[in-house]
Amino acid sequence: MSWINKYMNIKGIRILSAILIAAISFFLLATKVPETKPVKSTLQNVEESKETVFKFAGAVVASSLAISALPDDFASPLANSFTDMNKYFVIILAALMIERLLMVVGVDLVFTWVIPIACAIYIIAIIKDKRNWRVFSYKVAVFAMLLLLVVPVSTHLSKVYGEEYLDYVDETIEETSAGTEKINKAMQSSDGDSTVFDKISEAFKNAMSGIDDLITFFKNGIKKCMNSIAVLIVTTCVVPVVVLLLLVVVFKMMFKTAIRLPEGYAITKKEDGKPEVTADEE
Repeated sequence: MSWINKYMNIKGIRILSAILIAAISFFLLATKVPETKPVKSTLQNVEESKETVFKFAGAVVASSLAISALPDDFASPLANSFTDMNKYFVIILAALMIERLLMVVGVDLVFTWVIPIACAIYIIAIIKDKRNWRVFSYKVAVFAMLLLLVVPVSTHLSKVYGEEYLDYVDETIEETSAGTEKINKAMQSSDGDSTVFDKISEAFKNAMSGIDDLITFFKNGIKKCMNSIAVLIVTTCVVPVVVLLLLVVVFKMMFKTAIRLPEGYAITKKEDGKPEVTADEE
């Protein structure tokens, strides 16, 4: 009956290991992980992205107001185009808030509750010989850990591989803000002999002879703003979703991989047809 003793010893070791993991997660990792450099760096990147979106939204609103102040209302459709961009900023900010919650609340939730609960399920599964429960506890713990990787990995990828495009966004914000300031100054000019086209041409150092030239000029600015919004949507919304999908694929592959048992053990079937790991008798 030595194999029974060996089997009971293995169960005891597994139970003690689960208790140790739960204790480390609750008392140590729950307080230490939020203070680590990767977590702080990720939160800083999210905050920087939020500041960029706020600056961009402010520049677009100011530009819309400046254009709508031009005489004869010929530029009102262009001003409305700038105003319509606000809905995209709301979507981007919502995505950034979710990312921040995943890091601030998610880290605490995973290490304070999810991992210890998964360990408790594992212990019950070992005591009651419930293989399905044991596999479920694995899945809960692993998926929670993978979920925590979504935001750090996506922000790192966006910063490393999308730096050139993010610089384009900053350039667009600066140009939009500068353009708004020039329009306001041009419209406040006291030169009564100059037309609105002359004033704006002088302000932007760009020859404009009529409405068509002015509209074309502003349309180019709108296109650049839309391109920048697309960059922000990709970096803050699309990349995290792609990373999450890739991690889900990894998660599924992990639990589809065949596990090779140690020498002396084999998988047999109980009377009810369920699989069971047993040790060979010595």
